[in-house]
Amino acid sequence: MRYYDFCLSTNAEQIKKNAKINLREYAYDNPIGAMNGFVGRNVKNGVNFLAYREEENATYASFCYNEQKMTFQDAYEHILGILDKDLGVSRIRQDPAEITMYDFLDDLMEARRRDFMGWSVRFLESANLWIYNYNNNERVSFHYDHKERIIPDSCGCEQAIFDPSLTAEIANIESCGETTNIKGNMVHYIISGRSTEATCRITERLMKSLYDAGRISSRRMEIITEIEPDMYKVNNHLEDFIENNYGGVCVIDLTEKFGCDPVNYQLTSKYIEKLVKKYRNHCLFVFTYNMDHPGFSYQLLPDLARYVIPITLREGRGNRRAAVKYMKSLINSSEYAQYAGQAAEFMKLFPGDDFSQTDVLNAYERFESWCINKNILKTYDFDLSDGFMLDRDESGGSAYDKLNKLIGLKKVKKQIDGIIAADIVEKERKKRKGSSYQSCSMHMIFGGNPGSAKTTVAKLFAKIAKEKGILKSGAFVERGGMDLDGIGCVYAIREAFNAAKGGVLFIDEAYSMKSDTAVTVLIQEMENRRDEVIVILAGYNERMKAFLEINEGLKSRVPHWIDFPDYSADELTDIFRLMIKERGFSATADAVEKAHDIFEKVRKKENFGNGRFVRNLIEHAIQNQSVRLLADGKDPKTIRKGELFKITKEDINVADEENEWSKHRRIGFAV
Repeated sequence: MRYYDFCLSTNAEQIKKNAKINLREYAYDNPIGAMNGFVGRNVKNGVNFLAYREEENATYASFCYNEQKMTFQDAYEHILGILDKDLGVSRIRQDPAEITMYDFLDDLMEARRRDFMGWSVRFLESANLWIYNYNNNERVSFHYDHKERIIPDSCGCEQAIFDPSLTAEIANIESCGETTNIKGNMVHYIISGRSTEATCRITERLMKSLYDAGRISSRRMEIITEIEPDMYKVNNHLEDFIENNYGGVCVIDLTEKFGCDPVNYQLTSKYIEKLVKKYRNHCLFVFTYNMDHPGFSYQLLPDLARYVIPITLREGRGNRRAAVKYMKSLINSSEYAQYAGQAAEFMKLFPGDDFSQTDVLNAYERFESWCINKNILKTYDFDLSDGFMLDRDESGGSAYDKLNKLIGLKKVKKQIDGIIAADIVEKERKKRKGSSYQSCSMHMIFGGNPGSAKTTVAKLFAKIAKEKGILKSGAFVERGGMDLDGIGCVYAIREAFNAAKGGVLFIDEAYSMKSDTAVTVLIQEMENRRDEVIVILAGYNERMKAFLEINEGLKSRVPHWIDFPDYSADELTDIFRLMIKERGFSATADAVEKAHDIFEKVRKKENFGNGRFVRNLIEHAIQNQSVRLLADGKDPKTIRKGELFKITKEDINVADEENEWSKHRRIGFAV
């Protein structure tokens, strides 16, 4: 069906005065409602008419017709003939303009609210407005997002940043001239870009040339996005949308819905393929995908060549001059057109000399607030180059100072300093060069035995990176390798990256990710999110080395390896003193000396627990002290405060700690 809006030079009083029929037979004392009733009874099958609003000497109306049974001219003249002959309406204030199916439904609902039209199931059916009942059923969904657009007469054709592939195709379309004698669509299109908005604008420009050349007969564009893997199972109405847009365009985005795995789209790809085969000569298909995140495009697109001639186009890039020109055209088409001359000044906020169409469209989204502030409020500083950063709590002191106060870890601290300095400079390079600059990856491996402060340093690093402006949120998300493996690993990994946006994703015992799917998705997300998430993979040194051998892509995406050495006996003793103090206890000199002797003995053993061993030693010492204080049935109320919080030499039992160490070696330590 085709849907059109137009405006009649008449009103209720004039209809009542000029009508050549008895209006009361169709609606009592409601001339516009009577006009709707009369025309509805007398139009041909496949044609529908309704007037939906009266304003002074104008009446706004819509009509639709089945484009497979008649032409626009036949349908329009048929309606005008009825209006003129029987209702005395001969003047048209505004010529018809094509509208979407949803717009036509809105007109129908407005006519009903104004009591211009009795409710009619037949009208819904004959106008193919099945979406009314569907949209009013909250328990069902399309299993995808659906929008409609009418391409404008002007698409900013001369100003946009277009790839040579598109300009060449437009020139080819225009040189071929009229092709109305050719049945069906000669070709269909595949468009890659970095945003749905960019690919839709490319499609609009393409449609304009095709429409002007007579290759398509409708300006209406169906846009299908957010497709779910099980769309093929349900009555999703995709075929209804395609069938209802004969001569128009159907844009299908092949990006998988968030939380879904592209491998689950095989049957939906086959379903779409069947629709293309069936309707390839009915409407024009345009398939789009994100070139950085292609979704399930490769499962579908290679097979389409069996049924259609696919023309591949891509999003364009241009220099600063082209970007400013495009920005100016976007502003000119908005309500801020009077400020289009400020396009160059605004674009200075975005560094570099290489811009994609998506870059300019994303910048345009921020123009409104910048424009209002500059020209109306004139109040605030506006520096988009800094980006948005979450506030941090400075009451707890500097995370960098806390790192430097940690016992030992001299080499670790030096490496962290180097990584921080390198990334600060990288951010400055990107700020000056713009989005075209490919910054280095910041992902890291923390290798070492249990209790060597890997998690502690990772948490501090996230806060330091926030303090230095490297990370925007400073979020610290911790996951175990086993949490990101097995069934549901794709969703789990992507959920972890989303939770860590602007911060650090710390994956403990990363080598527990054993499946190819988990490792592949991890690598993909590490690459796609490199500018917004820093991944730290942690575990034993030897096992981490083996993990990197699983997939060559891991090595290339993790440039930093930080080795966490075991603590010396003296460092462990310092940690012992610190932990004792943090617990509110004190230790006698001989207790500290005995602890030092224990550390000297056990630290040389394989997989020694380092700081965790110290913590366990203290826990057992406190337990032993409690037993000692209550010996011989002593009343706890009689224990002096000094004794209650003091650890002595006899509370530290060497044999117990050796047994405990043996147990830990058997069961293994978490990092």
